[in-house]
Amino acid sequence: ASFEDPHGKNSTVMEKDDMYNVYCIIDGFFNQIFDNRKMDLSIDDLAKRLHLSCRHVNRILDKYYGCSFHEKLTATKMNYVMYLLEKTDLTVSEISHICDMSATNLIRCFKKYYQITPAQYRKSYKADTD
Repeated sequence: ASFEDPHGKNSTVMEKDDMYNVYCIIDGFFNQIFDNRKMDLSIDDLAKRLHLSCRHVNRILDKYYGCSFHEKLTATKMNYVMYLLEKTDLTVSEISHICDMSATNLIRCFKKYYQITPAQYRKSYKADTD
């Protein structure tokens, strides 16, 4: 049976309840970054939780999230960086260490996602909230 998923696509591979469980597991998996600063997440770990192959997990991510595992992981890390910039006074170097990235790579990725550097974002955020 097919159903309409939250992103407007039909699924004939899994039942509605099964897909809901998959979404919950995937979202919970990536929320580990926010919940306990777990940065060393791998597609193998996610595949084991879902009892699926890595290839199938990537197909699910591509179909329902529009990205690969690596892209989803990077996007989640960038959201966490944004959160840390807003809620802490940690330096970009300290944040990069938490995120298991070099400062240069963090700045490059952040700018790619948000078209602004982390320092510029923090300055803008602080100005908007003061």
